[in-house]
Parts: sequence; structure tokens; C-alpha cells
Amino acid sequence: MRTANQGWIRGFGNLIHRLLRVLLRGVQALALLVLLVLFVAVGFYLRSEIYQFAPAQPFSGSSLYNPYDSMPPLRFKANFHAHSRSWGGLTNGHQSDSTLITAYLSRGYHLPSLSNYHQISDWSLNKAPLYVPVYESGYNPLKSHLLVMGLDRPSYFDFPLYQNTSQQQQIIHGLRDRGAVLVMAHPDFGGGRRLADMPLLGGYHFMEVFNHYRHSEKYYDAALSAGRLSWVMANDDTHDLHREATFKRWNVLMGDQAETRDVMQQALMGRHYAVYAEDSSFDKALVSCTAPSENQRVFRFSHPLERIQAIGQNGKVLASSQNTDTLLVELGAQESYARVVALDKGAQLLLNPMVRYDGRNLPLAASLRATPDSIRTWSFRLLVLGSLVGILWMARWVRTRG
Repeated sequence: MRTANQGWIRGFGNLIHRLLRVLLRGVQALALLVLLVLFVAVGFYLRSEIYQFAPAQPFSGSSLYNPYDSMPPLRFKANFHAHSRSWGGLTNGHQSDSTLITAYLSRGYHLPSLSNYHQISDWSLNKAPLYVPVYESGYNPLKSHLLVMGLDRPSYFDFPLYQNTSQQQQIIHGLRDRGAVLVMAHPDFGGGRRLADMPLLGGYHFMEVFNHYRHSEKYYDAALSAGRLSWVMANDDTHDLHREATFKRWNVLMGDQAETRDVMQQALMGRHYAVYAEDSSFDKALVSCTAPSENQRVFRFSHPLERIQAIGQNGKVLASSQNTDTLLVELGAQESYARVVALDKGAQLLLNPMVRYDGRNLPLAASLRATPDSIRTWSFRLLVLGSLVGILWMARWVRTRG
């Protein structure tokens, strides 16, 4: 009897030993897989450039640029950020291209764009009055993303982990070199953009201030206060027509004719504005802007609004009116910019800023290009190389321990 018990105990012990070995092999395989993925991800950073950035400098000059001094007669409703089902369902998007575009067209949109990750859809071409090819660039987990307009094929490069300011700038430069028009997507979402980045980054044309995940007005003011002039944008960024806030954020574009090139050229001069409204039938609109004097502008809306404000340097309120359809804004010589925001119950209209400048060259963020710092760049790359060697050493250690 004792011999039988000893045999049972020995067999049970052998089984436990074998199970532990299988478990350890599984843990070893998982650790090696994680190290392989980390090695590949870190390898992207060998391409990093470290930059010297143009210093922050508030707008200044004797001239005043106001995009609404010239307002083309036609209006077009646009959304540039929406996700359909793509990449075989691997990304977050629940409806087909046709379902999503048809839904936007039925709501009166003239320019409904799909912006899937690193994939361009042309489904709305020749079906919508206006068409712009768009995709969303970035697969880093902290959401340092861009909307990329105007390219015929996407770029797949990204820094897939954390991005410092220089790496964000490098992505922007690379896309601009290919001829892209860029929108900084949802800067206050995910942690990929930081307020400290805003006074430094350049090269982009628009900032997505209204997005259903976040409103980023403080990021916009941080950039404007540092002399980085870009234009506002509002987009749904919907991934599901039925479960996410859709048809609640849009852009009102302007043009002399229903022609994409003309409308987008006007937008690149700031002749458009952004709308957020919980009621998608919201129809209050900017109708005119007049100039009583060189430094004054009167903005008039189609209906009275609860409050209209002019926001200046560092978010300072420069002017305000209540329960009226007009606001008089005076931009004194000491003020760098003023942007008008009109607020109503469950709604906002966000206008592009009027800014001080020298009368010749607008201080556009899109015109800025950072300067590579070769010493810091190669120091960083050597640090990355050392990290890769360390990952290989860890992988070797894991294998030998198995």
C-alpha cells in the first residue's frame, strides 16, 4: 500500500513538474514576443530628428489681417473626420463607406470626408458636391494624430510609442514634404499633444478645436499666443453613426463657386468657421463683418445669441455682448489677436482670429520649419541604439533561462 501511495505521489509530482515547464515555456515565449515587438517599435526611433524651434513670439505689426474682411457668397457644410469600417474591421469603425457618406449627404453636408487610419476612401468622389481625400495619420497609443488632406496615397510612418515635440514635428515635416495639407487632430485627447508643445510646433494648417472627444480651445490659444497662426476646424470624429455624437460638429466653408479648389483655398486663408451644436438643426450663422475703422470690426450673426466674446492673448476676454446678434471688436496696437466665439444654449460658433502682422507675410504656423540639431539628433540616436542592444541582451537572457 505504501509503495502504491509513493508511486501516486511521484506521478503527481512529475505531472506538476511538466505543467510548470509548459507554463514557463509559455511565459518565455510571451516574453520573447513582447521583446520582439518592443525591439521593432524602438527601432523606428533611429530615424528621429531633434530640432531647434523658432521662438514663441506674439503677433505684432501695424497691419491687421481679418479673414472675414472678404467673405465669398456661397456656404458649404463640411465634416473632415469620420471613420467607416476598414482594415477588415481591425480598426474602430462600424458602418460602410456608403452608409456613412449617404447619412451625411442626407443631412445637407456638401463635403463629407472619411478619414480612416492610413487609408484613403474616394467613395464620395462624384457623389458629393465637394471632395477632399483625407486620412488620419498616427497609430501611437497617446493619439498624437493628424488629418492628412490632398494626398493620393497615405504615408505609414509613425513613432509608435511616446513622441516628444521633435518627433511630432518630424511627422509634420515629412507629410508637408509630400504636399499634404494638415490638421492637428484633437490635441487635448489622449495625452499625445501637450500644452507645452503648442508654442513650438509649426507646419500645420488647421487645428481641430472641436471634436466629440475633446474641445481644445486652450490648446488653440496657447498656439496663437506664441505666434502660431492656424485656422479652426470642427469635426464629429464619429466611429459609429448610432452610438457616438454625430452631426453635432461641422465646418461652414465659403466659396465663390461650388468647386473644391476654390473652397479649400478660401479655407487656407481662414474664410470659414466652426460650429458645435447639440441640436444638429442649429442654423444661427455669421452673416457679415464690417470695419467702422482700421482697428475695429463688427461681427453680425443671423440671430441673437446668449453671449458673444472676443478672446485675445493668453485667453484674455477683449470684448463681450449678451443677447444680441452683433459684437464690436477693437484690436488695439498692443493686442496681438482676437478670435470671436458666439455661445448659445448647447451651441458655439468659433471664428478664426484677426491678427497683427507686418502687412506682407502672414505669420502662419504652416510656414514655420524647425531646424535640425545634428549633435542632439545623433546623441538621441545613440541612446536608441543602446536601448536596442539592451533589448537584445534581455532576449538572450530570457532564452538561456528557459
